[in-house]
Amino acid sequence: LGGTLGGGKGKKRKSGGSGRERMVTVSMGRNEAHCHQEPMSSFLVWLTIVSGMGGFLFGIDTSNISGALKFIEEEFHVDSALTTAIIVSGTIAGCVPATVAAGWLGGTFGRKPTLTMSSILFIVAAGIMSLAANIPMLVGGRIVAGFAVGIASCTVPVYLAETAPTSHRGAIVTCYVVLITFGQAVAYMIAYLFAMILPQSYEWRAMLGTSAIPALFMLLGLIRMPETPRYLVLQGKDEEARRALVTIRGHENVDEELIEIKEVCLNEGQESVRSLSSKGLRRHLQVGVGLQVMQQCLGINAIMYYSVKIIHDSGFTSGHDDIFYSIPIASTNFLFTFVGLFLIDVTGRRKLLLGSLIGATISLFGLAAYFSSMSASSPRITPPDQIVNLCQQYQNCYDCTRDSQCGFCYSGEQAVCSPGNLDGPLNATSCDRVTWSYDACPSSKAWVAILLVMLYLAFFASGIGPVPWTVNSEIYPLSVRSQANSLATVANWTTDLLVGSFAFPILLEYLSASITFGIYGCAGIIGIAFTYLSLPETAGKSLEEIQEYFSSSERWTDVRRKSSHSPLLHNDQLNSKTDTHEEDEDECAELSVA
Repeated sequence: LGGTLGGGKGKKRKSGGSGRERMVTVSMGRNEAHCHQEPMSSFLVWLTIVSGMGGFLFGIDTSNISGALKFIEEEFHVDSALTTAIIVSGTIAGCVPATVAAGWLGGTFGRKPTLTMSSILFIVAAGIMSLAANIPMLVGGRIVAGFAVGIASCTVPVYLAETAPTSHRGAIVTCYVVLITFGQAVAYMIAYLFAMILPQSYEWRAMLGTSAIPALFMLLGLIRMPETPRYLVLQGKDEEARRALVTIRGHENVDEELIEIKEVCLNEGQESVRSLSSKGLRRHLQVGVGLQVMQQCLGINAIMYYSVKIIHDSGFTSGHDDIFYSIPIASTNFLFTFVGLFLIDVTGRRKLLLGSLIGATISLFGLAAYFSSMSASSPRITPPDQIVNLCQQYQNCYDCTRDSQCGFCYSGEQAVCSPGNLDGPLNATSCDRVTWSYDACPSSKAWVAILLVMLYLAFFASGIGPVPWTVNSEIYPLSVRSQANSLATVANWTTDLLVGSFAFPILLEYLSASITFGIYGCAGIIGIAFTYLSLPETAGKSLEEIQEYFSSSERWTDVRRKSSHSPLLHNDQLNSKTDTHEEDEDECAELSVA
């Protein structure tokens, strides 16, 4: 909290009883906030694990398609980039409307019933996908999974934030983010395990159906979970809210906290809600929505959804090597998430994001250069004396595999381009199934691409991943924070649908991998310029300082130069406002969610 709000003089509130004390210090000089650590009850730990399964399922259901895709294409004879794009993007297509509806569902029926609905949808989706008899059924199952992911992505953080004590709220909600990346890593491990031990046509069904197990765990666990006290207070059920607090906290001394919840709900009810279209919010939305769009334009989910294909195209064409090497890639994304969570308050949002963008952009151009060099270093083919089919006209593996009707056939010293498909060559040749490569060329330098992808994810996960979400939680006025965050989230999912899951295989087919990664690299350059010109440093700044910038007509670079001589708000001005900000504790709790 100190990194978010700053430090200085402040006020304290205490409430005691039975040796327990809750204390919050809110300071308006540099707005430092100190929250006394209240021990976590065992029930709160269990609640975090159960509801956090929504994040784990989020990670699994958005990443399991990467390992399953090549088996699906083989079984259903998919040879069109458009069909591949539709299969992969089905989940994201379901996420967009579900994200819009999740807020209404949670506000109308409650947080717990909405989470229960999400876990049921996860189970139904797993069943449909694992039993799919054709492509339309499979896509339908992925759309249902998208509904579940969209609802969970909006509801789980709210449920955790509204049940966690102030002193632990930031850490508990952060667990949700960590579980998403952990779920992605587990999805790749499961994919490799099933690819090795299960017979053909069963491996991809098991990969997509496994998510039913954690979803069932979440559904059964939610039976014992209470509704959030905040929601119960909003519904006028004060006694039920008190019982829920006693259950979650593990002690009876909850009256002070219940009073605070009531005050917050009363203040929010009286707050005049501005329209998102009002002129005063234009600059907030330009930065907030712009950061979310920029995040997806760098191709993060294209790389996560199609990582197995990228590895395959880079030169790992034998057996299940492409799935195996996707595990360290997903693990890099998971591990460097912790680096980002540590650095975001140490270095500040702006510096972290700029450094992350520069590193990721260099990595993307490195990938573009690698795939560009593949055509020059591609294995050579000696055309036969008499050409009897169109495939035999190609003189190297790269040109051969770019043709959807041909594949590269090699055995020992022999290498030919032969008509074929995913199942193998159509003509009787000296090739066997192990040495048939339909859509990629083998390369001894494929490890370079693996390292570049891991480098990209290390930079992305440590900065570009967490910063847009954190900044969006800080820059909006309280009266429109929920609406504005929802709009930014929808922008993120929509860009993901268009740029990541749907466009990537089509770009690969019609442009090439080198041009595609070059386009993402150019998006990184635009992102660097946008961040430098538009994003203020919010770490260590009070809410007043942040709002001062967004309400001014100056560029951030101009404000930054002036701030070195005269702060946006002097400390004595801020201190004089201490007594007039009774909602500062609530903003402390709100910002800890970030």
